[in-house]
Amino acid sequence: MSFRAILCNRKRKEVLDVAFERFTETGRGFRPIVSIWKRGQVGFNSGAVKKYGLDKNSYVVFFYDKDSNRIGFKFTGDENEKGISKLNVKQNSVTVGARTFLDYYDIPYEETKQYEMKYDQDEELYYIELDNPVRRVNRGSRRG
Repeated sequence: MSFRAILCNRKRKEVLDVAFERFTETGRGFRPIVSIWKRGQVGFNSGAVKKYGLDKNSYVVFFYDKDSNRIGFKFTGDENEKGISKLNVKQNSVTVGARTFLDYYDIPYEETKQYEMKYDQDEELYYIELDNPVRRVNRGSRRG
């Protein structure tokens, strides 16, 4: 539903026709965020699922760039692709077990951290920057 309004700017002596749109998507995240949980799972929030259509795939392949300390994600529906991990698709989120990957590259997960999800067009990979968490959650010292 939208509303139309006529706004008058008295200083510039102009009339603006503005269409207001009602915002109804409260209680949802739109910023694509990836969480690495202290139990060794990776979660993609509803913002990431909606923006990138992650729920249309069944698998993910993990990548790691040691030089830039980034984790890359390639989503696929190909069950024969080498190195795939099964995605758990829920109503508004996607999760995947990643403990083996995290341990192999010695990526710490003692505490839950969240990262902004980005897309690299040259590499055709989604990725997060481990040096730039947007938030730390549930501080703890336990490691899987």
